Amino acid sequence: MASNWESRRAPVSGRAWVRSCALLLIVTSVFTMSACATSGEHGKSTADATPSSDARGETLSAARERLTASVGLSDTSIEVSKTLSGLNTHHQLRIEATTRKADPAEISAIVDHVVTLAWSVKDVRTDKGVSVRLHTSAQVTVGDAVKNERGRLIYRSEPASFRTAVLFPRSTIEDRLGDWPGAVPDDQG
Repeated sequence: MASNWESRRAPVSGRAWVRSCALLLIVTSVFTMSACATSGEHGKSTADATPSSDARGETLSAARERLTASVGLSDTSIEVSKTLSGLNTHHQLRIEATTRKADPAEISAIVDHVVTLAWSVKDVRTDKGVSVRLHTSAQVTVGDAVKNERGRLIYRSEPASFRTAVLFPRSTIEDRLGDWPGAVPDDQG
């Protein structure tokens, strides 16, 4: 004779049991994948992990100081932009500065300097590239001033407010400057 408990229990069909097990497996897999996607060496985020060699690169705070001290630039900043895509966090360095220069060759040299500076930041892995916003005295389209020798860039010349900005994708920077983090640039003078 069945116990009182067994007689009151609703029967579980084989199909419901399989669905329950499948749901448990999916939930467990999602948690496992999210932990793998966000953990790097010693549990640090892979985007924030520092490279194995301290011989190259500098910290974000040192790069900020170097940018502030750059000759011919004012109102400077370096900010980290974090975006979340699915379970992954992506990073982009955004540099903003103002200059009185408007000659395309001078603009090109400034952009080279600040992109090299951003690529040397070793405590932020810029997997989404570097964005440069450069305000000039007579506003030029920054992307037009640097596009010929730089590889693939992302910029727009219209509307006028977009002329100040250009995005260097990670692959373009790697092709030009090598592995991250890059060498610290010489002081611009």
